[in-house]
Amino acid sequence: MNVENYMMKIRTDPAFRKAYETVRPKYDFANALFDAREKAGVTHEKLSRLSGIPQDDICRYENGDSDPTTEVMQTLADALGMRVVIRLVPKEDGDSVSEDADKDN
Repeated sequence: MNVENYMMKIRTDPAFRKAYETVRPKYDFANALFDAREKAGVTHEKLSRLSGIPQDDICRYENGDSDPTTEVMQTLADALGMRVVIRLVPKEDGDSVSEDADKDN
């Protein structure tokens, strides 16, 4: 079984989907930061100098190992000549967690 098939199978588990949706914004930001930094041709070291945020922290944000505050997100965006946009969007088909899983909260 390849990774794609495994992910499709495991996403049918409501508990897994709920846990995934909890951490998804952190990984969305991690990917966006990495893409923006690479597109700008900026190294971790240079972004650290421009933003005043320690290089190790920037690496942790890009790896999804740390949760940046909105202030940190904006500071990094400013250093890259960008801004942060946060939107609430409808879940995609299959992203909804069953009512039984929601009752756990």
